[in-house]
Amino acid sequence: MIRFVITLCLALALALPAAAQDPKIEFSAQEDTVLLGQPLIVRLKVLVPTFMPSPPAFPSFEAPNLMVRLNGRATNPTSETIDGETWSGVIRTYTIYPMIEGTFQLPASDLTIVYQDDDGVTPVTKTLSTPAFAFTSTIPEGARGLDPVILAKDLEITQSITAADGPIKVGDAITRQLEISVEGTSPLFLPPLLVETETENLRGYPQDPKVTEAVDRGVLSGTRTEQISYIATQAGPVSLPVLQLEWFNLSSNQVETVELDGASFEIEPGPTPKREADPALILMWMALGVGGAIVGWAMWRFLWPVLRQRRARRKSERKASEAYAHQNLRKAIGHHNLNETLRWLEIWRHRMPPRSAVAQTAIDTALLSITAAQFGSGTKPDVKAAWAELGCAVEAARKAEQAALSNDQASSLPALNPF
Repeated sequence: MIRFVITLCLALALALPAAAQDPKIEFSAQEDTVLLGQPLIVRLKVLVPTFMPSPPAFPSFEAPNLMVRLNGRATNPTSETIDGETWSGVIRTYTIYPMIEGTFQLPASDLTIVYQDDDGVTPVTKTLSTPAFAFTSTIPEGARGLDPVILAKDLEITQSITAADGPIKVGDAITRQLEISVEGTSPLFLPPLLVETETENLRGYPQDPKVTEAVDRGVLSGTRTEQISYIATQAGPVSLPVLQLEWFNLSSNQVETVELDGASFEIEPGPTPKREADPALILMWMALGVGGAIVGWAMWRFLWPVLRQRRARRKSERKASEAYAHQNLRKAIGHHNLNETLRWLEIWRHRMPPRSAVAQTAIDTALLSITAAQFGSGTKPDVKAAWAELGCAVEAARKAEQAALSNDQASSLPALNPF
């Protein structure tokens, strides 16, 4: 074990005659390298040539990722003979536990001391500084694969799983409890094993863990108790999972695994709950029913006629549109129905009269081919080709007319900048 002792001798201000009468601070650390979660003993000793009416305000050495403990009798009086004279003082013992791997810095801290002057009457106040100190927290090579890293001398887990007597039904609870006992580290380093879970048939409700901690000559130990209650929400088979916890045994320098068995249960349907009629609820539903009936009658009496007229008007407008006539004309051409084709062609021409003589001639030519194929004698043209030619002529005429209408509308718009 490497021991570090840093002694600071600070001269009193105001030109005191003897440097031997200056207060002294002695800082000592057990070592500069410690395993994660294991104790590092640090002592701070303050000596004065007379006596201190009250103990000094020691620094806390609190820092992120460090547990600093003042165990039983952490502060003790002391005395020491210096140059034949008896000096009195006090020793503060810190036990520091690093919570992560890495290097930690304990910065210099101010320490205020009040002691009696040589006359035994006049108090003297001095502020001294403790030295800065750095140490390193390490992890054994064999434990580097663990997550989280648990370094201990012993670890045991006891488990209990309890359920209702007899068949387990929907709404019943299954309770799982773990008690983890650890020696050689704080139970605060132990991870939670029972976490809130929800499955198709179970919903878990964990309780806050209970942690008890003890210390013996700086070595921590304790227990962590976890409990979760699973409520059966649906009938069917359910299983509680197997649990595992890996930890590094400092005594054997080996990774050990604690495994806890799971459990399986069959959830049965629960009893159908009996519900008594609530008069207030009945009145509420009656009021809602009457109100709904009134609203429905008002809608049927006043709103429905308006909606019906509007729907009939839209339907009539659609049937009177060019698009409706064109749609029916295409259907008639597709079915090769000459009578319907002639009827809807006449209606469509009335709603969109073709202004292109070429388009009109193409439609008439296709109609002549169709009538010749159906009623003529001698060599008859291909009737399918004639119907296809008529469909193409109608579409070409419609596109030409739509383009002409677009040009008319564009030419009728006023100039953007007439000036």
